[in-house]
Amino acid sequence: KSSVLSISEDEVKQGLRLQMLTYMMIVANNLQGKKYNPTAVQYISMKDETIDLNRVYNKCGDMPKHALLNSLEEDFIKSRKCAVWIFNEHRNDVDIDARHIKSPKNIYDFDKIQAYIEGIYANFHKQVLNGNIELSPIENTTLPYMAMYHFDGEYRIPTTVEVEGIPTDIPFKLDKEEIAAKGAKEDENL
Repeated sequence: KSSVLSISEDEVKQGLRLQMLTYMMIVANNLQGKKYNPTAVQYISMKDETIDLNRVYNKCGDMPKHALLNSLEEDFIKSRKCAVWIFNEHRNDVDIDARHIKSPKNIYDFDKIQAYIEGIYANFHKQVLNGNIELSPIENTTLPYMAMYHFDGEYRIPTTVEVEGIPTDIPFKLDKEEIAAKGAKEDENL
């Protein structure tokens, strides 16, 4: 997904950053009638930036031109590193040397994430059907047009959405033992 954003586990559990993970779940479960195990999801910056090479070159005039261009390329890549969530056993399928992504060491459990997000949507669905539609925005997550939705109250503090049957403190990240176990399970299936 094109954005400068990233996803935090807390924001997902609070129901604030579900869009990209929801897209991933839809594709993983419904692509051409088959179920897939996703490799990763990531935000990538498509921000249009212009670099004035003459100004940079004049500023670093003593630097050989090829060294300057290499330095600019590294800075460009560094500024556009993707925020990525790698799933389960797919850690070897992505840019592990981290040239283009942030935090490649964190491996997430797709099944835990999917169950939690489905629980959030089920909770939301139940609340809407019961008529519980209250105005309770969280600061810095709403449009600047406050008058449009007639909100003059106080912002609420984001809290983790309670999902039936799943503890709110369940980690989405896999620990080393879980990664090793999932890798061994995948090897058995080959």
